[in-house]
Amino acid sequence: MEHGQSGTRTLSFKNFRGCGAPNFYKVKDPIVVRQWITDIDFAQVTIFCPEGSKVRFVAGCLRERARDWWEAVSDTLGFLIMEAMTWSDFVARFRVEFAPVVDVQQLAREFLDMRQTTKTVADSTTTFRERALLVPQYVGDEEMKKTRYHDMLRADIRRYVSYSACPTLDDIIARAQERELDIEHLRKRKAEARQENGVSKKKPKGFNSSSKGHQGRSRYRKCGKPHEGVSRVEGLGCYKCDKTGNFSKDCTALTLTI
Repeated sequence: MEHGQSGTRTLSFKNFRGCGAPNFYKVKDPIVVRQWITDIDFAQVTIFCPEGSKVRFVAGCLRERARDWWEAVSDTLGFLIMEAMTWSDFVARFRVEFAPVVDVQQLAREFLDMRQTTKTVADSTTTFRERALLVPQYVGDEEMKKTRYHDMLRADIRRYVSYSACPTLDDIIARAQERELDIEHLRKRKAEARQENGVSKKKPKGFNSSSKGHQGRSRYRKCGKPHEGVSRVEGLGCYKCDKTGNFSKDCTALTLTI
């Protein structure tokens, strides 16, 4: 790989890669493309990469079908034009191929229509930040980002996040995350309460829990009659004196009246 001069230092492709310059594969995704260009910019600035070496170093990071694309561009333009190509020229051609305007516009529309729905605040925030970078009017306008983010939040979170009380977008995000945690804690408490109530409402064995007898007494399962105590349905004796050999209608035992 060719080398470049920076002052009195000689830079190599290894130096460039050592500063975090990532590979790029053929992925038509404006968000991925933007992040890759940002990472390459950072590596170039870090090693003070001279303009004449930028495109050559970057070409070494292209892989698979992305490299095929670059070789096709080289064949079309020729050696002299390729040697004179600046980093800005490369980025313009690169974006046309891997971040088409129609795809950028689609993501911008998705950003303007974003709603949190079932995603967590953290996941929604990541998507929001990625999409916002593709909409120029939102990039440097904190108030516009705050408004769009606040409107995006779920209703049960948004009503507890005061827009006016949050000076920055980060403040709104922090409040939204706090509210999300409160909602989750409340949901768990309700689930535990329902489980406890379900256990406490279980009926004791031996009684028919589906019906009630006279004066609120449970019907005994064996005889189906409303009474307390042991059922006499199996002929255990007189209901009045508890003795065998006679029935209650013939019983001569005195009944104590209170």
